[in-house]
Amino acid sequence: MIKSNIIYYKDKIIKLLLIFYSIGIILCKLNIINGEYYNLRQIISQSIEYGFYNINLTFLKTIHSCIEHNNLKLLIVNFLSFIPFGAVFYFKVFKIKFLNYFFVPFFIILLEFIQFIFRVGFFDIDIIFLNLLGYLFGCILFYCLGILIYKILNLLKINNC
Repeated sequence: MIKSNIIYYKDKIIKLLLIFYSIGIILCKLNIINGEYYNLRQIISQSIEYGFYNINLTFLKTIHSCIEHNNLKLLIVNFLSFIPFGAVFYFKVFKIKFLNYFFVPFFIILLEFIQFIFRVGFFDIDIIFLNLLGYLFGCILFYCLGILIYKILNLLKINNC
């Protein structure tokens, strides 16, 4: 009984943490945390007048440029910011198996697309790649931590018997 309650609350806590983390990522990606406000009508009229300039579909162009100009902060932040989303995969947050695999990649692409539409960021294929690498690293990290914790608990269980 107690074990099932712990599992129930663990799942609820993980889901809440991921929701809050997702909201934080959205706020950061859309520059809302900086206090900037963007008027949608103005953005659309500027896009029609000047064309779209905030897009990069050339693979590794941004990564190469950041390395060349010694701006590794952008690369590191975009990689590290999606590591916690590996918990979605490991803890199987969603009841539907399909969502556990495709929620985060869809979320990453959606965020980049929203940045492009509202011109509050840059739609960049390299950033999507770095975010996905961070997510995959998080999946591997949580999987390895799960195995490690399982082995430690088994050792403690054997030693206590």
